[in-house]
Amino acid sequence: MEFRILGPLELFDGEQNLALGTPRTRALLAVLLTAPGQLFSIDRLVDELWPEEPPEDARALIHSYISRLRRVLGNASGRLVSRKPGYLVHVDENELDLHRYRQRVAEAQAARTPQDRVELLRLAEKSWHGPPFADVPPTPAIVAAAARLTELRLATLEEQFDAALAAEHDVIAELAELVAAHPLRERFVAQLMRALHQAGRTAEALDACQRTTDRLREELGVDPGPALRDAHLAIIAAPACAGRAPCQLPDDLPPLVGRDDALATGREVLASASPRLAVTGPGGVGKTTFALWLAHRERDRFPDGVVVTRCGSAPVDEAVLTRLLGAFGLQLDRLPATPRERGELFWGLLGTRRALIVLDDVPDESHVRPLLPVAAGCGLVVTSRRRLAGLESLRSLPLDVLPADAAMSLLRTEAGSREIDEDASSIVEVCGGLPLAIKVAGARLRTRPNWKVDDLARRLADTRGRLDWLQLGDLGVRTSLVQSVSCLTDDQQRLLCRLGLLGTGEFAGWVTAALLDRDLGEAERVLDDLVEAHLVEPAGHGVTGPRYRMHDLIGLVAAELADPGDLASITRLRLGWLALAVAADDQLARWFGPDREPAPAWRPPADTIAQVAADPLRWFDEEYDALAAAMRGTDAVPWARLG
Repeated sequence: MEFRILGPLELFDGEQNLALGTPRTRALLAVLLTAPGQLFSIDRLVDELWPEEPPEDARALIHSYISRLRRVLGNASGRLVSRKPGYLVHVDENELDLHRYRQRVAEAQAARTPQDRVELLRLAEKSWHGPPFADVPPTPAIVAAAARLTELRLATLEEQFDAALAAEHDVIAELAELVAAHPLRERFVAQLMRALHQAGRTAEALDACQRTTDRLREELGVDPGPALRDAHLAIIAAPACAGRAPCQLPDDLPPLVGRDDALATGREVLASASPRLAVTGPGGVGKTTFALWLAHRERDRFPDGVVVTRCGSAPVDEAVLTRLLGAFGLQLDRLPATPRERGELFWGLLGTRRALIVLDDVPDESHVRPLLPVAAGCGLVVTSRRRLAGLESLRSLPLDVLPADAAMSLLRTEAGSREIDEDASSIVEVCGGLPLAIKVAGARLRTRPNWKVDDLARRLADTRGRLDWLQLGDLGVRTSLVQSVSCLTDDQQRLLCRLGLLGTGEFAGWVTAALLDRDLGEAERVLDDLVEAHLVEPAGHGVTGPRYRMHDLIGLVAAELADPGDLASITRLRLGWLALAVAADDQLARWFGPDREPAPAWRPPADTIAQVAADPLRWFDEEYDALAAAMRGTDAVPWARLG
């Protein structure tokens, strides 16, 4: 006896199909065959056959249907077993077409070659004669079983066509039929794409991908899954897979001086399990040069390519990802539209490769996120004028200005054959250890053979012309730092320019409240934005709280960009310093201060005044330079040029 459920319900006695009788009789047998050997209670069978309003004699009808089935089975009637509280059907494994189907599938999965697997799976497919339980009235159990069996068949067909494609069979027609019947089943679409591409019909393959993608988004509101994305990637990345590993490092690297410790740290990061590094620092500190040297030292660790691209302010989808994908040989007219999709495509392309990506001059975190997460085994080095604190997956490596000895060494390197003695220390000093400024100064000495070192030192000593002499063609401190300032908000620019007017290298946080005429908390928030942008650096902790410093050259650029109206902020700040000086003086045993406390036109916060009063001498030490500049008047500070 054969029980067939993979299509219309049939009982075959070896010679003919047996007539099963009425639809409900067939449904009863089908319910029992959804789980051969499992006991179904009569109440369960009643619910299956009459899910809404069973007749009063439903239980009696169940018994009558069982009797009919036993008559049909004849000598095999013992297969219908009566056991409290209901019935079950006993079927040997070789008698149920589903068992035979699963056995053939298992044999195919154990086959050694794709060709053997295809043949066995095609044989298994012949067990099907239509949808499961095709001619049986639906009941809850039958509907659920049919859904499971349909999914089993489709998943097995997917395995069959994977094997057929691996064996290079022509299956385009079969797959096209399946895709038409199951348009949202992505694996069938992906297999059709592969088949079309193998046949040289790449445009049709990409069209099939786009149609399915559009349909998924319109009907289900979802993006394609891994199967479709991987198939798309395999097609458009085919030229890249066959090409040479790109290496975009320049042959001649600019000199790198004084960065041995930072270079060792960078190499350690790229050798780790998470080779992701953010090199940050102010404009002109040498981030790009450092990143190129680091990539050059570590390129053997990334044999599948080193790609270098500058980000700048262009959107990621238009600038960075397009260049990165193009560097690996992808056809740019076939790229997806959004940054996220291009990012997924890019790291999917790299897959198990080991490549290093250097992303230079990143404006902020949003320009990096489309490239995250980084593919396993690949490295990412980004450089930025911001600290990129929002990217926790990247190890931060901030670069500071050079110490005096390294700065002098860089000046000698850049000056070429010119003899540079210790008298050049004043040049290094006014450059503040900023590599860009030192390079420009060295280039001037190298290209001005009639100049002595003292000639350049004298020109740079005058703050009014210093930035002019540190500009050579399109290379210059002013150009670099103005670019940093241009990325700031109005409040951030306003505070930076007013800090530039101070002419003091170091200042306390409360100063920003006077300069912006804002609440201290609000002003410190703007100040912290400048710290994030590497335009202001932390400088320890003082009597009134955190202290900060601004590089002299940044201060000069900021002062140049200041507006005459900013002078009012300096008046507020002088009043603040005076108020704090009076508070400090009041605590000293000997009188040094003014006859009476000044009128409170602007006063620092009460907490700040109390902090100064608690430690007046230390406060005087910290603020000596600023107080001296304020007392000397406008002739001694940069804001005089605004009058």
